[in-house]
Amino acid sequence: MKNHTVVIIVAAILVSATTPALAIQSAIPSTLPALSRCDPGSDAIGFCVWDPSYLINPGIITFNTASPGNITGLLPWEPGEFGFCSGATYDLDNNLYMADYSSTSAHFYSINTDTWQATIVGDTNITIYALSCDPTTDTIYALGNPDSAAIYTIDPGTGQSTLIGSINGLVGLQGLAFDGEGTMYVTNGGFLYSVNKTTLSTTTIGQTGQPPYYTQDMCFDRMTNTLFVSAANQGSSENALFSCNRTTGLMTLIGDFQGLMEVDALAFKLVEPQGPTTSITLDGTQVNGTYFTPVTATLTVIPGDAPVAATYYQLDAQEWQTYTVHRVDNMS
Repeated sequence: MKNHTVVIIVAAILVSATTPALAIQSAIPSTLPALSRCDPGSDAIGFCVWDPSYLINPGIITFNTASPGNITGLLPWEPGEFGFCSGATYDLDNNLYMADYSSTSAHFYSINTDTWQATIVGDTNITIYALSCDPTTDTIYALGNPDSAAIYTIDPGTGQSTLIGSINGLVGLQGLAFDGEGTMYVTNGGFLYSVNKTTLSTTTIGQTGQPPYYTQDMCFDRMTNTLFVSAANQGSSENALFSCNRTTGLMTLIGDFQGLMEVDALAFKLVEPQGPTTSITLDGTQVNGTYFTPVTATLTVIPGDAPVAATYYQLDAQEWQTYTVHRVDNMS
């Protein structure tokens, strides 16, 4: 009798010593971001610039994107020349960084997310309006002077800025964000643009429907490619959280911030997407661990953070096959 071992890649379950060697796996769609995502349902990080209700002091705050009307203060803090932070981002190691707003040289900070205390890393020597980390390179980008549309990279070890260039033809930029595929987006004057990181050329996506006023920031949930925007709108006292359609540019109101608070420096903790879990059950006549009839192998998949694109099986190290329902014949 030839012996075979059942090997299951995703969920290791030994079944019988007399069935062909079987390996199984399930895959998420290749179009989804592979590196990291912003954790859906978890709290966003932001900076309270000003709370008209005076219930929350200026400083680091947290809120759930589903209920921006409920805000918790994490650290009362008024850094820099004007007393607030205008940029925040997590890198791929979940280190949180912030930059204060200054007319000359913004300070770059690392934030201890256990105590929410800030430590100055260094001076950037530029004015910073937004920060965002490119998840495909783990590079931190900064939006500098909005009238010159200057784009910089920031060294997280020193805070030092390096000029990449200026986005031609755009002024008054208010937001900078990267999606899960590493595409850069900016906003100005109520329009959303995508930006080529190499040439800094832009493509106009469309009008947001919400012309910005005062401070504004944006950040992607990279698993769903949902773009969230904190916006204070011209001609309105509405300081609110919006989602922004990255295909059309149109913004949709989610809800007002608590007390119509002015919120800047949006950031979401990055987490690795959880893959699917695949298990197997075998159906056949078995005596003392040996199957004497053909065996039907049924695979059950529990999705992780993404839909399951397909499930595959492999017998005796042969080519991978797409799973439907497979019958394994007894071998001797």
